Amino acid sequence: MRERDTLLQRTREIRSRNALRLQICASCYTLQLKRVHLVGAGKGGWFAIDYALSNPEAVLSLTIVSSHLNIQEPDWFDRCS
Repeated sequence: MRERDTLLQRTREIRSRNALRLQICASCYTLQLKRVHLVGAGKGGWFAIDYALSNPEAVLSLTIVSSHLNIQEPDWFDRCS
């Protein structure tokens, strides 16, 4: 049962990420933006990276602000101080 719940949650996350990427694409299209300077703050850093990797020709620059991006190294924050 737990495995199924995890799979359902992962599926929702993927759908959500795809929906947000498509929303960024739709916004750029509507605003007639060919290439953009993209900024992702907090959890938006994930979505900005996802969009940039999926559409590299559409991104002039990518800036990530205040997003730890799920860093797994326990001492990473200590080394950055």
